[in-house]
Amino acid sequence: MRETVLLLIVFFFGMNLYSQNLVAQYDVKKEVMGAPKGLNIQPLNLTCYYYKKADRVISFLKADYLNSYPKGFMKIENGANTWYNFILNTDSIQGISYFSLDSMVLRTGKLSGINENQWQYFDADYRQWQKLDETISIQGMQCHRAILTTDYGTPIAEIWYNPEIEMPVGMRNLINVPGLIVKATYFGTHETFSLKSFSTTTDIPDEVFWPKEFNSPFKKDRDLRRKK
Repeated sequence: MRETVLLLIVFFFGMNLYSQNLVAQYDVKKEVMGAPKGLNIQPLNLTCYYYKKADRVISFLKADYLNSYPKGFMKIENGANTWYNFILNTDSIQGISYFSLDSMVLRTGKLSGINENQWQYFDADYRQWQKLDETISIQGMQCHRAILTTDYGTPIAEIWYNPEIEMPVGMRNLINVPGLIVKATYFGTHETFSLKSFSTTTDIPDEVFWPKEFNSPFKKDRDLRRKK
């Protein structure tokens, strides 16, 4: 009887942990692509917003750098009479990723270089993180290091995470995350994420999970299936 009660406590605790809300914000630094080596350009500032409610997760980036470059144009001087011009993404909201952990559907919108919304099925274990025996203290949390690569060994992302707080998927389509991401480097987009704040008790309105950008049509993309 005692063992049964203990199992029920563990079961319901696990269910509560999985279903709990999670709201997080990250400061994001994004490298300016196409700059020649030696040219000193400060990274672009963005904010990442992450929301998890039961089996739904959505994240997106807000382009704070548009406050400084509202026209999406950056001009950098490099010595006398030498200038470099850079065209920036003028979407105020970027990199939207929505996961349904029930139907296992991933919806994406406003991704760099892609002008249409996409959707696809995914496997929960599509990505396998390599957890490393390294820990550091970040914001008072004991964080572990993990890296993610493609099947061919190309680096995708590196994270420092808190395994005590569940985060089944992260920002930028990071699947099978081993815990709350506290710091991350996403190599594909040349972005670094630093946790600014998080809460597991904040109420999240349902409309957060269907932004106005999702009112445009979706195109089916290839499914993300784990190789057997």
